[in-house]
Amino acid sequence: MREPRRTDRVIAGLPFAVSTLNVLLWSLPVLALEPSLDVSQYAHGAWTFRSGFLNGAVYAIAQTPDGFLWLGTQSGVVRFDGVRAAPLALPPGQQLPSTAVGSLLPARDGTLWIGTLDGLASWSHGRLTEYPALAHQTVIALVEARDGTVWAGGFGSPTGKLCAIRAGNVRCFGDNGSLGSAVASIYEDTDGSLWVGAATGLWRWNPGPPTLYLPKPVPNSQAFARGDHGAGMMVALDSLYQLAGGKFVNYPLRGAPSPLTARTLLRDRHGGLWIGTQAHGIVHVYEGKTFLFTQADGLTDDQVVALFEDREGTIWAATPNGLDQFRESPVGSLSVNAGLSSATTTSILAARDGSIWIGTADGLDRWKDGQMRIYRTRSDPGLPDDSIQSLFEDEHGRIWASAFRGLAVFENGRFTAVPSVPAGIVHAIASDRHGGLWLSMWLTADDGLVHLAGGKIIENVPWRKLGGGPGTGLAPDQDGGVWTGLLSGGIAYFRAGQIRNVPLTNGSRPMGRMLELGSDRDGALWAASENGLSRIKYGRVATLTTDNGLPCNAVHWIMEDNQSSYWLYTRCGLVRIARAELDAWAADSKRTIRATTFDTADGIRPVASLKGFRPGVTKSSDGRIWFLNGDSVSVIDPSRVGANTLPPPVHIERIVADDKPYDLRPGMRLPANVRNLRIEYTALSLVAPEKVHFQYKLEGQNRNWHEVINERQATYTNLPPRQYRFRVMASNNSGVWNETGDMLAFSIAPAYYQTNWFRALLAAIFIAGLWSAYRFRVRRLRRESQQLRDLIETIPAMAWTSLPDGSNEFVNRRWAEYTGLSVEETAGSGWTAAVHPEDREPYSAKRRATLVTGEPFESEARFRCAANGEYRWFLARGVPVRDDHGKILRWYGILTDIEDRKRAEEERERLHELESDLAHINRVSMMGELATSVAHEVNQPLCGVVSNGSACLRWLARDVPNLEEAREAAQRIVRDGKRAGEVIARIRAMTTRAATPRERLDPNEIIREVLTLAGEEAKDKGVVIRAQFAEDLSSVLGDR
Repeated sequence: MREPRRTDRVIAGLPFAVSTLNVLLWSLPVLALEPSLDVSQYAHGAWTFRSGFLNGAVYAIAQTPDGFLWLGTQSGVVRFDGVRAAPLALPPGQQLPSTAVGSLLPARDGTLWIGTLDGLASWSHGRLTEYPALAHQTVIALVEARDGTVWAGGFGSPTGKLCAIRAGNVRCFGDNGSLGSAVASIYEDTDGSLWVGAATGLWRWNPGPPTLYLPKPVPNSQAFARGDHGAGMMVALDSLYQLAGGKFVNYPLRGAPSPLTARTLLRDRHGGLWIGTQAHGIVHVYEGKTFLFTQADGLTDDQVVALFEDREGTIWAATPNGLDQFRESPVGSLSVNAGLSSATTTSILAARDGSIWIGTADGLDRWKDGQMRIYRTRSDPGLPDDSIQSLFEDEHGRIWASAFRGLAVFENGRFTAVPSVPAGIVHAIASDRHGGLWLSMWLTADDGLVHLAGGKIIENVPWRKLGGGPGTGLAPDQDGGVWTGLLSGGIAYFRAGQIRNVPLTNGSRPMGRMLELGSDRDGALWAASENGLSRIKYGRVATLTTDNGLPCNAVHWIMEDNQSSYWLYTRCGLVRIARAELDAWAADSKRTIRATTFDTADGIRPVASLKGFRPGVTKSSDGRIWFLNGDSVSVIDPSRVGANTLPPPVHIERIVADDKPYDLRPGMRLPANVRNLRIEYTALSLVAPEKVHFQYKLEGQNRNWHEVINERQATYTNLPPRQYRFRVMASNNSGVWNETGDMLAFSIAPAYYQTNWFRALLAAIFIAGLWSAYRFRVRRLRRESQQLRDLIETIPAMAWTSLPDGSNEFVNRRWAEYTGLSVEETAGSGWTAAVHPEDREPYSAKRRATLVTGEPFESEARFRCAANGEYRWFLARGVPVRDDHGKILRWYGILTDIEDRKRAEEERERLHELESDLAHINRVSMMGELATSVAHEVNQPLCGVVSNGSACLRWLARDVPNLEEAREAAQRIVRDGKRAGEVIARIRAMTTRAATPRERLDPNEIIREVLTLAGEEAKDKGVVIRAQFAEDLSSVLGDR
């Protein structure tokens, strides 16, 4: 048996590793590839006890109608959902007759029957029932007959027993020693006959009286199974027998070890016979072919104690060291153990004659009719060397194979070298419509796209002219041109000497290296790259990436099958996309596609990169797709890729609040103040539990469904007290949903401060507090209002309020006392009766203007005193009060008596006039005193004028007039004239009776002017004046 391929799978929730093995076993009719291919058709998973899966060996396997797998072990009964293993939770005070469980039977009514080392028990609806009639019996055989009777058989001392249990009644046989010390197996055949394997031999128990068929004791336990093609019965005694013609005859097992000691038998749904042996692992028999699977192939142990087929067709095997799982795999493989010349595969080609050509690093392999032939240079000198690169079949059926040292063609059973093609690396080979070949070569700078015709090179286009290189895939079109992908990025088109480059991007990001090109039947060109898949048709480029639903971006190749689907080999596995999905995406590039991914669990080994030669994938004439998969060749038949159509049963297992688990029951109520809530659930699809999708929603908290993959718990924090409904749905590995799912209704109790009565109490207290606050506020406002009213009524001013339109609303008592007008008489515009007739219109106009502008109001007017009829001056001020939006609500104002101020102002004006008259008289009286001084001041400049005029005339009277001297004399005359004019102007100003003009003057400047006026006179009188001026003196008001 060859060593199977191994990949690792992690199963959450258990501290153990699961090894997924694609093993060489057998072929099945439903998913058969070709029996002679010797390819894997089952995926094998193993759970070992050393890694902590269970505490003891498994002796029995069963599945209840709810989908759970039950394991009978040395330490009790364990429930398994494919991810988590949990022991059977028995009620307090109850226990099994023995912790060692040897047999399990799920009855049709949901009852689980448990045969132990020391008796029989049944588990139903959370209740455990024991059967005293089988006390101290080692119950290892359990069967439910068609009529609902449960038959139990066991070992005992001194005798074994066979008991029939129906409706709570137990009837036992064998006390007379007829069955010996043991009943090892019980079986009901297709005819309804009950067979019993006992220590004394094989019995046909009913119908009719018990009949001993083979009175021959056997050293090991007997086992039964349905006969071939549904006829008769198989029985394992010292050998394997089949019931035929009323007699048991030896069943031939070609290739099986001998002697073969069978411990357990299983006939699967496809008709295959599984034999669990004592020391030779598992023997599988199908259509006369026998296959062996042992510990050397990955089985946990060569001793197999139990076999079971679950509802999805998965086969389970129990051994002393663990639990093994076998499930149908859609992918088969062909490796070195099957005859490949090397584990380093480079290219693969399906020829028209049905053969498969496989290029390797150590020869060219040809698989046909179940036989492998290897071509190497030592036997076929036409091959350039044994390191094969790319392959191609032309229209004449000839096979072209490239190697580093050259190119060869296979025709008429032999290879012939093509001498015109030099050594190098050929990434791809293709042909055009004229029969010529195109080679994508690379070794030197001059290599490129090579055109071969008639065995000779007629054209070579270097990669530097094509935009970089080297090239990868080739795709000729119907116009005689050829497309090539470039490792430097983008694609290039060459035709008739013309080159066109097409850069491929995903938005602003380049697509990176082109890995393969291909075309479909509609003429679209597909470019697979490390950053997505691009479709080019009619000049339009659309790119498919993870943004559109692609599982991962790196795409090695694309292949169209015969079932309207496309297959993509990506870095994360083999992806199938329906053609309708891609057509819809091509019409709308923003659309998200639906895809099915086959990964390690399905026998696919995702790789980061391939060897770089073509083709890496091929489709044979029967529609199967062959491709390179790491160190082997894989094959898948798209027409026979079955879907798991069974929706998985969904169960909510338990609810944990603040780390405390609670029993599930309808309408359960959790305590108050739950901080952390965890709801654990599961779905029973044991084929690939890691691919189970869940959708859950907590009604009362969530509005939308939340989808997860293989997560089997939902966590919530700080949920408020109320009624909730937790709903969960699941889908299996084929995307089939159980939309009914499971539901749990529960509630969280409120704390005392969350109860309605407490809320009502708080509401009452709050309302009472608000009422008290309101009453207090009202009293305070009334008190403040009264204080304000008292203040307004007692202030020595008249206060008023008016509406936004100016009509009077309120006046205080001072107004009524002064004007004699009551509040009613003042209302509206009645207040104008108190205004002096001369002031009434100006005052009213100004107030109307402020009503329009909204600006504060201020005006003076005379108001009549009702007591004596006199008018007094008042200053009226008013301001608007606005709301939050700036709208005026009302006006507030006061009238302040300014009569005394007015009289003081008039008196001040009269005194100011008297002061002006006095100043004028004082200036006139001073004129006399100043006359002499002024006459001297005026005389001085006049004398200067006369003397300078005479001098000027003398200078002009000369024979040669001295004009310069005359000009200077004239300038002195002008200066003295101006000086005399200033003196006269000041004298006139002093004698003029007018209001004294005042202006801000600089003291230093005034002193300098005075010194200038008095300077000449002081000089004549021998007075010396010295001045020292202070800086930054403040200006003063004065009359210049």
